[in-house]
Amino acid sequence: MIETSEEQKVIKMLGEHQVLLIHDYILQEIPGLSGLCRDKSLAATLHRIDDHVFYDGINNLFEIAALYAIAIAQGHPFLDGNKRTALVSMVSFLSLNGITVTAQNDEIEDIMVNVAEKKITQAELTSWLKQRYLVTELFKKGLKEMQEKIFNKS
Repeated sequence: MIETSEEQKVIKMLGEHQVLLIHDYILQEIPGLSGLCRDKSLAATLHRIDDHVFYDGINNLFEIAALYAIAIAQGHPFLDGNKRTALVSMVSFLSLNGITVTAQNDEIEDIMVNVAEKKITQAELTSWLKQRYLVTELFKKGLKEMQEKIFNKS
């Protein structure tokens, strides 16, 4: 977990075990080769995300989610299902931190292919995510309560 300086809110990061579980689940749903590539390291792939967060001072959830997608899709740590694992990890990270994104399947597939082929930048993926997020019900409830307290004080 990482504390942000912006809001002093703890960001919940995905660990290696969680990403492995995501990958295993994906392969149960859509069969493919299981396992990690011998010459790649999932731990190293995920450390790249941590390095960007720490050294570049990234604390924006959408930017970090984009890092998950890029690191996994381009790092290719699995024998199969890298783009799918990248996608689900990106979305799971956001969900874990209270953000839901929505998009059409064909749009998501195109985006992930472009990510894997390095045809889209981190900034472009971050922007794409920001344009498609839905605030979770818990946040909406908190926002509504806050608005009632602020605007009904007159």
